[in-house]
Amino acid sequence: MMQRKNRVWLVIAVLALIFGSLCLPSLAQSEKDKEKLAKVQKENLCGSVVTSRSNPTPGSLQWEPLEGVEISLQGTKYKTTTVAYGAFAMKVKPGTYTLIASKPGVGMTTKTVTVSDGPLPTMVNIIITPGKVGSDIDPMTGGSATTLSPGTCYVAFAQKSLSGNPNSTASMPSSMGMGLSTTQSYKQAILLGADPLRMNSFNTIMPSLNQNPTAGVTGMQMSPQSVALNNLMILEKENPSEPRYVDMVSQPYWMCFNAAGNHLFVSTNGNTLQVYDTSNGNNLMTTLPLGGVVTDLKLSLDGNYIMAAIMSAQPNIMLIDPRTNTPQRALPLPMMRTGQAGQPRGVAANREFTRIFVALGTPNSGEVVAIDPMNGVAQNALQVGMNPTDLAISPDGRFLYVVNSGSGDVSVIDAWMFTEMGRIRVGASPQKVAISPDGQRVFVTNKASDTVSIINGSSQAVIGTIPTGRAPVGIACSSLNDRVYVGCTGTGNVTILDAKSGGALMNTTALQNSTPWGIAVRP
Repeated sequence: MMQRKNRVWLVIAVLALIFGSLCLPSLAQSEKDKEKLAKVQKENLCGSVVTSRSNPTPGSLQWEPLEGVEISLQGTKYKTTTVAYGAFAMKVKPGTYTLIASKPGVGMTTKTVTVSDGPLPTMVNIIITPGKVGSDIDPMTGGSATTLSPGTCYVAFAQKSLSGNPNSTASMPSSMGMGLSTTQSYKQAILLGADPLRMNSFNTIMPSLNQNPTAGVTGMQMSPQSVALNNLMILEKENPSEPRYVDMVSQPYWMCFNAAGNHLFVSTNGNTLQVYDTSNGNNLMTTLPLGGVVTDLKLSLDGNYIMAAIMSAQPNIMLIDPRTNTPQRALPLPMMRTGQAGQPRGVAANREFTRIFVALGTPNSGEVVAIDPMNGVAQNALQVGMNPTDLAISPDGRFLYVVNSGSGDVSVIDAWMFTEMGRIRVGASPQKVAISPDGQRVFVTNKASDTVSIINGSSQAVIGTIPTGRAPVGIACSSLNDRVYVGCTGTGNVTILDAKSGGALMNTTALQNSTPWGIAVRP
């Protein structure tokens, strides 16, 4: 206790010397504090966190310190909490980090810091914009901070890929387009961190930026906006024409909510999973390292697990407890029946959580394997079409729908008997699938056809094909069974469809320098 108290005062002494003019001018004059400054140099990252005063009086300080703010370095185990005068101190390895400062009910902010081996600690002054749930200002968006209602949609927008980025198509071999044929080049791309959905048919359909971003889609259009390149777009059911945005440091991709709808799980290009408190200003709660590229992220039907399909040198399904937001176990995946390493593309589980179904594939083959959720032991395997890119299970747990991108169809599997009932032809290069809450409609994005196919969940036949923006990939149905949200990667916008008629209702603003990937709707 005494050691912690001494450390607190050492940090305060440092802040007094460095930031004395901000809020602690009198402390900086003490000779005793100057002596303590030499001792605190063991901590090479120090700082203070302040917020603006709610009702400052004339001549008073504009800022006030914040105690109890969690300080963490993204992607690491470094973490601490601010103490008296908003001070904190940490001993970390030299390097450049993304520092995250957050406090429930107040807000969150991030800052890039570089820590060196210099004689003095790196000093950081952080300002958190005030605001909390129920107030007039959301610290993350600057808009309303009212509690999210069911049906609120989140869309992950990632900065367009650049050469040199391990997730970038531009940095992959030329065979990463439609012509990809060799397993070796495909495996090399995976080991470099590539996601097949961001590689598949990229070169053949990526549009030039001066084309009409909403060609072929009717409905209300929106004026362009300037937002962060990496962000989460929030579309409220009552007013989707005025989206809000949550800025992100990492590139977000696939997402899902927990059963209560108050925590959002977001995979990033840093091979991590970030958890956001959507009922409290979208504060970042924690970051979980996953050790590979997440290609699918789903909540089990029983609501007890978040299932992450992870591509890596050792592909696996990671099970995460949504109550504690901690990984429980990684289930290794078996080799495919062709003898090739099976990389997961989609994941689902039966209602009883006695079987986890995983779509495995390469550009020229595909299968679904049923594994034991306790130990990952393969129970059975079933061949499907080529290059599967997603898998979903109907709400009643009866049917599995496997999207076969390479063969342009959807395999319908009886999940109870684990037999393929047939294959349904859809558009070119289908990517992702979403099922309505009542199981009556199945929606499939056709990336190279710029359409969404609608399948009847009873007859298992295509009953409609709807034009969207270019290169649709991500898709999600509203929990209210009234809308379908489609992320169009070629035009950088979201097309909103009527879940009953299939008609296009509107398009969101096209973000020309960002690409929409994962979509999640609050239950």
